[in-house]
Amino acid sequence: MKTISLKVSAALDTKLDHAARERRWTKSQLVRVALDEFLLPARSRPTEFFRKRARRFAGAVESGPGDLATNKRHLDDFGR
Repeated sequence: MKTISLKVSAALDTKLDHAARERRWTKSQLVRVALDEFLLPARSRPTEFFRKRARRFAGAVESGPGDLATNKRHLDDFGR
């Protein structure tokens, strides 16, 4: 594996450190994954692709049970 070095601001280093600790990764692992995702073609980025496509559906549903995710009655048949 090749080695590169880069300079980052103190604020960015703090964010990087926090994110790496949260995932229990090294900073190097996190930077490699972030660069790999950033360098993918736009169509290969699922979150960006999905966000652009789903934007037109935001707010499309006006009604539904407000407790769908918390009321166990709605989860009786889930996974069967």
